[in-house]
Amino acid sequence: MGYMKTTYDYFDLNAPFTPLPRYGHLSKNSPEYKQVEPSIRKTYEVLFSLPDFPSVRAVAGDADAVMPPGGPDRYKSVVTELIDIPTRDGIMIELKLYKSPDAKNNAVLMYRMHGGGWCLGRHEVDGVDNVYAATNTGIIVIYGRVANGSRAPEHPFPTPINDCYDGLIWCKKNADKLGVDPEKIIISGGSAGGQLVNPPLYFTYGQQSDNLAGSFARSRLRQRRHSPLLSESFKGLPPTLIQCGGTDVLRDDSFAYADALKKDGVDVELHCYAGLPHWFPVVLPQTSQSVHFYERYNNFLARYAGK
Repeated sequence: MGYMKTTYDYFDLNAPFTPLPRYGHLSKNSPEYKQVEPSIRKTYEVLFSLPDFPSVRAVAGDADAVMPPGGPDRYKSVVTELIDIPTRDGIMIELKLYKSPDAKNNAVLMYRMHGGGWCLGRHEVDGVDNVYAATNTGIIVIYGRVANGSRAPEHPFPTPINDCYDGLIWCKKNADKLGVDPEKIIISGGSAGGQLVNPPLYFTYGQQSDNLAGSFARSRLRQRRHSPLLSESFKGLPPTLIQCGGTDVLRDDSFAYADALKKDGVDVELHCYAGLPHWFPVVLPQTSQSVHFYERYNNFLARYAGK
């Protein structure tokens, strides 16, 4: 059983802080965020007052994500299916498939890992992103890393990474059943899922997954599983889209990762939305920035998967 902490052990949230010059201008709260920030904070206070992670997961539930204004009708544009698959440790995990009723045969597989700080999260935590992707008839989405209990703290690192990789390999081996091309794969993730995007690439060392990545030295494998920024090389990685909020605690990591990719010749597209928080398209779906977020997301997918 994992229990929620009532205080932070390592830092003071109210400590004085002066933004640094390079990206500090991005961290001033936007008017839209200022308006809703108190209610967001109150929601988190309620969740963090619960005694343990199972309680938080129960409150969060797994209702279908609500599409933003102007978004597609998820119940007409997309069909879904739950799929149980085995993992290396014998635990069955549940994947969720999203696809258009008119999906093309041999579609591009978009394999997505969900967020939730490696301990929370559910199928629909990124439901909006999955629906948008699946409305592209050239893409079939498989949403991974939703295991029956294989989240931290009950199942600590590297279980989430192992589950992600096992799910990806299962998709490749069952490509005909899924209707996807096993050699055309987009790997995607948000929040904690964004960190989980890279280990499946690096895990291909010694595996028959040449379309995903090349070989990397095993001596550095554990380090890069903790953070992709610890990798010795990024050469040969596929084109990458990174989007983040300007007040997001992960903002500077996004810039650092983009810089590391560019240095090794990877095609990178980075967009930072000033004054907006972590997960802003969900908490502020009606802002123009959230509209731009999904426009860029859809355009990126269309560029590499067609329409």
